[in-house]
Amino acid sequence: MIIHSRPVIFLMLIVASGVSRAQSTGIEFKNLSLGYSFNPANGEISELVGLKDAATAITRQRESYSEVTISPSNDVIFARHEGSAVRQALGVRGGRALSGSSARSLTKAERIAFSPKGRSALAVRGGASAVASIINLESPGEKEVVLASLLADIAVGAESLSVRDDGQGILAVNLTGLYFLDTKRGETSLLASRCEGMKVQYVQDSPDAFVACSDRVQKIEDAGGRNSVVNLSLGNITLTEITDLRASDGGTYAIIVDGKASRVIAAKEFGEPLVEGLDFAPTGMHHLNSSNLFLIQGRSSDELVAVELLDHTFRLIRYKAGDTFVAPRAQD
Repeated sequence: MIIHSRPVIFLMLIVASGVSRAQSTGIEFKNLSLGYSFNPANGEISELVGLKDAATAITRQRESYSEVTISPSNDVIFARHEGSAVRQALGVRGGRALSGSSARSLTKAERIAFSPKGRSALAVRGGASAVASIINLESPGEKEVVLASLLADIAVGAESLSVRDDGQGILAVNLTGLYFLDTKRGETSLLASRCEGMKVQYVQDSPDAFVACSDRVQKIEDAGGRNSVVNLSLGNITLTEITDLRASDGGTYAIIVDGKASRVIAAKEFGEPLVEGLDFAPTGMHHLNSSNLFLIQGRSSDELVAVELLDHTFRLIRYKAGDTFVAPRAQD
């Protein structure tokens, strides 16, 4: 999820597993960090600590940022810090520091795209000569893979980007359509013509991907290989503004945030889609540290909702600053 207001400089933060203490019982709960949220109103990053139905937001440091990108694994955060000339890579995954070209590429990148599980990251930088590279975040000391110039040019101009978890493929949407970028062979192929509002997202640990347009949502099985297309059911829904697109754990559902219509939709191959209305205009979505739990955020701290995808139903877990998550309600 990316929320931004103006161009500034990247600062990368280490984030660790949450540890909280229940003051009333004295019991210590370890590894109960659900993930992180960014409040664009004050520029602060908060950690969601506790059980998914009753978590609190803890602001670890009173720093103000203009743009924050949170990895799906919630252990890497890239933040643009307004007015600062600092470019510092503090580390990833339990404090193992990035070094060398990987650190330089990530901290100087104009755009960063994470793979669905946060195993890989794409760092893109434009200018007179476009540069793009794949970084293996599971082995941050490993040498980055610098993409061929043709692939980099497509990535720089892409309106929607998704990186495969193994780093061997990128899907990019530009003015022409949907492209598959083979990072191993340095080759590109056009998979589909452009459609209105086109967004793309890989499935976790898979070459399969979802593609969403205003009038349809499709699953491409083995994108860049067999390219077998499966149409998902939207019923009579027309998507007015595809603000964000994610794949459910396991890849059965495509989860779409429709910004103008203030709703979240989950579509699969058969059956009616799941639809849940929101009382704010959502700006983005990212995965939390629980199966099929996604954080949807607006432009203030009062506009923050966790959506959990269950068997054939949604449930919303609403958050307000200073309060706990309240008991969710299930869709009938």
